[in-house]
Amino acid sequence: MALTIVLGYDGSACAKAALARCTDILQETRGGKVVVVVAYPLSVGYVPPGMTTSPMLMGPELQQHVDMLEQSARAQAEEAAVELRSAGVEAEIEVAAEHAVDALLDAAGRHQADFIAVGTHGEGAISGALLGSTSYRLVHRSRVPLLIVPLRD
Repeated sequence: MALTIVLGYDGSACAKAALARCTDILQETRGGKVVVVVAYPLSVGYVPPGMTTSPMLMGPELQQHVDMLEQSARAQAEEAAVELRSAGVEAEIEVAAEHAVDALLDAAGRHQADFIAVGTHGEGAISGALLGSTSYRLVHRSRVPLLIVPLRD
């Protein structure tokens, strides 16, 4: 039976450790695919109330910024996919303009994933402590099994 793994990827050392573990698992089981998900949440928290539908919000500078975020996310996803494919693992990519947890849960449902794989952390320790980490939120929200991979020396 071929496995389907949804991998949360942000280019961090922990994400690379999770990618390596996914590669090992699929090579051991001889089949399956990894769906690499890179999320880049957009915030309009600084926009005055009532202005969220204004055409002024999507001026050329803002659109360039959004395009840059998407291109960067796509490049990260492709980086992971290239590494997976070079190891003989089938890979797909998804880039989502939403929070990582939502993007991972959505992808897991759409692809009927056997599990979601993430690193233990990708953000800095301070922001992770203040905001909570993706892996912590997944533990509390996912109905799909999780593989949370620590960074090892």
